[in-house]
Amino acid sequence: MNPVATGLLVMLWVFAGGMLGLHLHRFLPRHHLTKETQDVIRLGSGTISVLASLVLGLLIATAKTTSDTADREMRGALAHMGP
Repeated sequence: MNPVATGLLVMLWVFAGGMLGLHLHRFLPRHHLTKETQDVIRLGSGTISVLASLVLGLLIATAKTTSDTADREMRGALAHMGP
């Protein structure tokens, strides 16, 4: 499966999960809708977003390091070949 199709599939599933959550909201008992419960969900969402940004940053750093290494090796090989 190509990356674009995978991305679209993931986007579809996340959207479907959000819509399902919106529809299931009315079936929750009242004690699950308190301010404390909302604060716990907000804290969990914040934690997940921080972890996701950390993973994305590490992924970008790894890709940059790999690209820099390949560039350095190519330049070194070309320098040894001479004119």
